Amino acid sequence: MTTSTHAARRPAAAPTSFAAVLLRGTYALFALAGIVNGVRMLAAPAAWWASIPGVEHTGALNPHLVRDFGVAYAVAGAVLAWCALHPARARLAHLAVTAFVGGHAAVHVAEIMAGQLPAEHWRIDFPTVIAPALWLCILALPPVWRAATGVPNARS
Repeated sequence: MTTSTHAARRPAAAPTSFAAVLLRGTYALFALAGIVNGVRMLAAPAAWWASIPGVEHTGALNPHLVRDFGVAYAVAGAVLAWCALHPARARLAHLAVTAFVGGHAAVHVAEIMAGQLPAEHWRIDFPTVIAPALWLCILALPPVWRAATGVPNARS
């Protein structure tokens, strides 16, 4: 085997730009948060419920529903952990998790705007529900994605 053939088989080095570090860091942080949140929801739905500010405005505790969403958060966290390890191949996984997190945020925004949740939920929900969804959306923008991954075609 020639040196040029051997070099062609090596995977490209991961980008080390600020955008690349930010993307991997976001994936790692959000993965940890999703997995921890999901496991807490699965293991102790009532304790999880009691620890969430403003949750009493959404209705009564339904342990089965909390566990269902615990599965979703744990899976989303696991997917983001994979994304942290494989950012150049993570576009579709990123978009799928963004759809879940963004959809969850959209429900919160719609309920606040419709008056189904008190206006104080802008303050309560922004840091843990709305901002992460917006951040994942920003990271999915093609120019940001290209800068962070080095993948020229952000549509894949």
